[in-house]
Amino acid sequence: SNSCPSRPIIFFFVRGIYRIRTAYVPSVSPFHICYVLEGNAGFHGAICCYTRVRFRRFILQPLNLANGPADSFISNAVASRAEARAESDVRRECCLAGQCQRFFDVRPAPVQAQFPGLVRLILAFLRGDPHFVTLDGLNYTFNGRGEYRFLRAERATVVVEGQVRTQPLSTTNATVNTAFAVGMVSGGDTLLRVQVTAQQTSLSILLNGVTDISVDVMNLPLGGEDIFQPNDNVIFSRDEDGGVIVSIVGSMSFTVALNNVTSIPSLTISATISADFTQSGGVTSGLLGVMNGDPSDDLQFRNGTVLLQPATEREIFPVMQTWQITTAESFFTYSGGGNARDFAFPSHVPVFSDELSVDPAIEAQCGGNAECIFDATATGNINVGMETMAITNELEIQRTQTANQDPTITPGTPITIVLGQTVQYVFSVREVDAGDTVTVALEPIENTVVPSNTDIVVDGSIVDNVQVFVLTWTAAAIDVNVSLQIVARDSNGGVARLTVPVTFCPCNNSQPCDPVEPGNDGGESRFVRQTCNCGEAYTGEVCGDDRDECVAGTGCFMGVECTDVPAPDTGIICRACPEGTTGDGA
Repeated sequence: SNSCPSRPIIFFFVRGIYRIRTAYVPSVSPFHICYVLEGNAGFHGAICCYTRVRFRRFILQPLNLANGPADSFISNAVASRAEARAESDVRRECCLAGQCQRFFDVRPAPVQAQFPGLVRLILAFLRGDPHFVTLDGLNYTFNGRGEYRFLRAERATVVVEGQVRTQPLSTTNATVNTAFAVGMVSGGDTLLRVQVTAQQTSLSILLNGVTDISVDVMNLPLGGEDIFQPNDNVIFSRDEDGGVIVSIVGSMSFTVALNNVTSIPSLTISATISADFTQSGGVTSGLLGVMNGDPSDDLQFRNGTVLLQPATEREIFPVMQTWQITTAESFFTYSGGGNARDFAFPSHVPVFSDELSVDPAIEAQCGGNAECIFDATATGNINVGMETMAITNELEIQRTQTANQDPTITPGTPITIVLGQTVQYVFSVREVDAGDTVTVALEPIENTVVPSNTDIVVDGSIVDNVQVFVLTWTAAAIDVNVSLQIVARDSNGGVARLTVPVTFCPCNNSQPCDPVEPGNDGGESRFVRQTCNCGEAYTGEVCGDDRDECVAGTGCFMGVECTDVPAPDTGIICRACPEGTTGDGA
């Protein structure tokens, strides 16, 4: 499919012959981000543009561009970005003139440049006074102190590992996440090291231990841009709340956000990975568990021994403590000759929530939320507990939306409609995720409106997650730009769009239209308004007026009164000849 996904984070999981690049698209504001798939052979593929949405930290909404379809192609093969820009400008001019198809006829997109299908994603996270949700959905608390393997993902000869550093708050035995590191190793060679450290109002970011691309979470974007790709292995981008997204191309994505309600700055960390990672031979390990759809084996010693559940936090602690990393394993950068041993405290014994004495006032303020109660009690700060609860609620929404698969729309036959007639367009919508509800409606494309006298109804029952719909439209006179864009939205944020190709003959009085000009596909709206061929009886743009053949035709003989024969008949009636003449008056 050439369609753009509703969640651009999917782009970061496309690997193989593809590399993800930010796209050059004329007239798109800096508040939008555009992506293009670029092949190793140099071709440039589908452009997909998105605008940020505040409450979805890294889930962006597709943007319909005024200068051409969001899923259009720059070219079939170009040797440089300069050529890609030149082709993009030509494409823009063609599409603005409603001649997109002419451009693609000359510069067709190759099959391998098309978007290679969507992937299902899974999100896991760590927040607060460390609370975890594993890749298989297990909730647990591990209040360790030191540096740990957060998530290790191995597939073939490539290893990507995220690591987390936890340190105690100054006045309690509770710990928080203060730094995060991720490394990428292929065939024994380290290709990438990234470290993100919490500062009071910023995230200190080191690339390969040298390059500083720190983020001021209050003001400045990453390196002067919203997105930064220093090489083919990693993409840095900003989330809406000031955090940074570290995306390992083709593998996984980590989002690191700053929390500064504690006495020392701390981090909330989430990981997103393709749901089919293990199906292609991938294996995960670490604090986020073994990804296999079974949460019962997520609490494992490093040697693979599984802790049976349910388990208390005191029982969990020594198990997860085995994931503490050594200096040789560490991807962190240390100052002054330090190493991982400087952050290892074998004698550390944390506070356990099931052994705490809880203040009823804290319990009431937290509304019974266990993590809020624990963090507020352990730190002595209700704000910490409330922040943990708010972050958890947001991340749970993100987890559901991230795992969600978009609905898909199977199109029907393009519509050809004549003024005053009723036409039906049959299409189907498939929703994979059980329990999701789907709503289907018509929504206008930018600078167009949905035509009146349209309706969408369900046709039959759902079979194999597929629902058939019928769009009915009775075409009335149209004097504005219209479009038929079908939008299917599921209850967890998934969306699919389909613009129905329409050829519209607007002629009154059953008059025919001229054939559509070759190459005219209606541009982004896919709406082609034909030109009327009114014949001899009618005139006007839509054949709504009687053609007066006394005026438009040859008429009668000079001085003879002429009467037009009313449409739909044709001809004229000439009255009597002038005195002194004979004939039929013509």
